[in-house]
This record gives sequence, structure tokens and C-alpha cells, in this order.
Amino acid sequence: MTSASPEILDGASLLATPPRPRLAYVYLAGAQAPGAQLAEASIRFADARGAELPGAVLDGALLEHVDLIRADLRGASLRGATLRDCNLDAAALDRADLTDARFLRCTLDDASLRGALLADATTVGCSFARASFEGAREFATCRDLVVEVLRRSVRDAEELAIVGAVALDRRRCYDEWQSSLTPALLERALEAFAAYPQSGVAESLRT
Repeated sequence: MTSASPEILDGASLLATPPRPRLAYVYLAGAQAPGAQLAEASIRFADARGAELPGAVLDGALLEHVDLIRADLRGASLRGATLRDCNLDAAALDRADLTDARFLRCTLDDASLRGALLADATTVGCSFARASFEGAREFATCRDLVVEVLRRSVRDAEELAIVGAVALDRRRCYDEWQSSLTPALLERALEAFAAYPQSGVAESLRT
């Protein structure tokens, strides 16, 4: 991390933090703190690789420059949380409640979001390469996640260019996306999102 001598916190220390903790330049790698109560916490410049935080409550929290590679956040609640410049590669977010969460410039490559709830969540400048979304719900507002699913359905360079344009132009809404897709790509997009019946994306593309 960027601090030369970060404070080291184990799971017990994390579980004992006071309400709305302010943590910066801390080492939490491998910490075991299931169900940790971290609502409205501010966690910045932290190494939490492999941390075990299933069922943790991070509602309204701010996570900035936090390394969460391979972290276990299954069933965690991050309602209204903001994650900025965080690394969640290979993290487990299965069944997590990410309602109204904001992901800004985060990487979630190889992450698992199976069964996660993303109602009104937003993603800006995020990567979801090889991530798993089976059973994920209400992610129609997560542009980068939608683009990743759409990207997996393309078959040639021309279609990839169209998907890239959709990804770059954040001013476009679903009706404008629909008009920019070729009929063949739109059909495949609908087929792709049929695998995610609770995503809300297919319905948005049809309107």
C-alpha cells in the first residue's frame, strides 16, 4: 500500500471498531470478521486482500483505494456505499445487497456476483472481465456490467465497435442503445440477457 508502515488490524480488532469508523492506511489482509458492523465507515488506502467479511454491513460506507482481491463479501450489505478506485478482482459478492451502491473506477475481474442485488447501483469506469453474474438482480443501471454481458455476445469487429460506442457514450439511455444496435446484435443481446431474467435489462431494451 502507499503507507510505509500501515496499522495492522486483525478480525477481532475490526469487529470491535466503534460506529462509523475512520480507517486509513490499514492492513486487513486475511482478517476474519464475519458480520462486521461497518456502516458509514470510511476506509481508505487499505490492504484487505483475502479478508473474510461475509454478512458484513457496510451501508453508506466509503471505500477508497481498498485492495479487496479474493475478499469474501458474500451476503454483505453495501446499500448506498461508494467504492472508488478499489480492486475487487476474484472477490465473492454472491447474494450481496448492493442497492444504490456506486462503483467508480473499480476492477471486478473474475469476481462473483451470483444472486447479488444491484437495484439502482451505478458503475463508472469499471471492469468485469470473466465475472460471474448468474442470478444477479436489477443491474440495468450498471452500464459497465451490462456492456460486459453485451460484449460477450458479439461475433465480429463491427459489432464490438458498436458495443464500445455504447460503453463510451454515457449519455445514451436504453432507447438510444436500441437504435444503435443492429437487428442481429439486438436479437443476440436479448438472448444474452435472457440468461439473467431478473436483471431488468431485457425489459429496458424492449421499451
